[in-house]
Amino acid sequence: GVHMDLKKAKSICFLLLGVFMILMLIMGITSNPVFGYAAIGIVGIYGVFHYFFWRCPKCGENMGPLWVKCCPQCGEKIS
Repeated sequence: GVHMDLKKAKSICFLLLGVFMILMLIMGITSNPVFGYAAIGIVGIYGVFHYFFWRCPKCGENMGPLWVKCCPQCGEKIS
């Protein structure tokens, strides 16, 4: 698999979620669906990114929620 620093992966995931929230807020204020479509695109990117990079450094399994402290598969502690 492709490896990335978990702290960096987590930061990028949170950044994508933040951008998503902002786009949804702008769509709510402006009622412009373009922002909604952009938000859906961001969620798609987040899903792909999360799937490929939020993985345990030890066993390589996806770790699910961003707030886990250890891998649900093998128990490896996440710093």
